[in-house]
Amino acid sequence: VIFCISLLYVMASTTMNNIMKQSERNQMETNLLAQTSLINQYVSNQEDLLIAFSKAPAVRELLKDVDNAEKQAIAQAYTENYYAGLDNWEGIYIGEWDTHCIVHSDVSNVGRIWRKEADRLKQLQDAMLEKNGLYNAGIIVSPAHGQLILSMYYPVFDEDGTTILGYVGGGPYAEGLKNLLNKLKSKEHTTRYYMINVMTEKYIFADDETLMATDIKNPMLLSVIEAIKKNGGNGELSYTDETEGACIASYQYISEHGWAVVSFDSEKNIYSNTRKNTIALATICLIFVVVISILAFV
Repeated sequence: VIFCISLLYVMASTTMNNIMKQSERNQMETNLLAQTSLINQYVSNQEDLLIAFSKAPAVRELLKDVDNAEKQAIAQAYTENYYAGLDNWEGIYIGEWDTHCIVHSDVSNVGRIWRKEADRLKQLQDAMLEKNGLYNAGIIVSPAHGQLILSMYYPVFDEDGTTILGYVGGGPYAEGLKNLLNKLKSKEHTTRYYMINVMTEKYIFADDETLMATDIKNPMLLSVIEAIKKNGGNGELSYTDETEGACIASYQYISEHGWAVVSFDSEKNIYSNTRKNTIALATICLIFVVVISILAFV
């Protein structure tokens, strides 16, 4: 009888462990997918806001007659009112094709030329032409305030749909996206996250804010970047941490922007519920062995 119960425990424990371990890893992947979906939705919403701004007649009319003081005043008022309705944006502006800023939500920036170097100017122009629409430069460090922002540009065409008059630009602080992602975290979960730029190999978000916008030196993240560049898409890898031991990292790649969201945790934390259930099962089997042994003795 004892042998049969022991065999039953081994079989049940093995099966249960495999199922629960897979379930825990699936949950980790589901949480990561939720974060990735939130990022995509957030970026898409911000892009739509910039596109909507560009469609106002005041934008096109000014770009066709940039020296007209009346049109300048109308466009400036429109820009300031539009900006007032935005949530946590650094700024929004109207620029000529050579990046000369003619209207800005912060009037102190009017008159500035954003891309004075010919090669950088052409790079931006080519990027907008290639997209034939909104060009999202990704999350960068703002040259104006030194904070992370989502930098976006959208060309403005004449009525014929082909003649470029200029463009509009702007973007929100990345802090807004970070706050949204933090809301997905629950206090009982020990999983941690990174958001990285695979192309530049820099941090976008990290729990340690001093790492943001710096070069990635973390061996685990460098392995993730290597795997993405080699295989693309999403995946999972196991690694050993000096302090936490065996760990698992799961990653989702957002190819459109060259970003990746990486979640990671120690196997000890990931499989904590599995261990608890294994102990409970072992305790139940042991109780049965003791009871049966006593009954057999009696």
